[in-house]
Amino acid sequence: DFKQCLEMQGVNLQQGEASALDDTFGGPHGVAYLTFLVALRGYLSEKRLAVVRKTFSGLIQMGSTGIVSLREAIGNFDPTLHPRVASGKVSPEDFFREVADVFQGASEHLACSEWEEYFEEMGASCGDDNEFYDLACSCWGISESMGSTYSVKGPGPIGS
Repeated sequence: DFKQCLEMQGVNLQQGEASALDDTFGGPHGVAYLTFLVALRGYLSEKRLAVVRKTFSGLIQMGSTGIVSLREAIGNFDPTLHPRVASGKVSPEDFFREVADVFQGASEHLACSEWEEYFEEMGASCGDDNEFYDLACSCWGISESMGSTYSVKGPGPIGS
């Protein structure tokens, strides 16, 4: 299926390339699509990385402990502010699950490197920089220029 999707986009693989892609990105449940996109599109540009680090600092400012709590971050994530949700392409619940799934296995508190890794994966699926900035700033309640735009509501259940 993956090879067929690539061919539909005009990417014709040479002999052995499909199996090499499957060896690299395949798994028991299909292709690790976000990992594939990161490998295809590359890592965060310097401009995107600067915004990601600024949002991380904004979340630290919002927290009472001076570190980024995964519960506080996820608890303040508003999926309705993302263009894909606003346009009806995806439900708020599905988009929230998509975001929360990226943090599977993360510890209770996030390091900046984990935050950057999240945006490498999520940013790879963004069509353009505007969509990326909506995801990086608006959904998390962070203003690119001003830091946090609201106060922390406190930790809540991650899966709600």
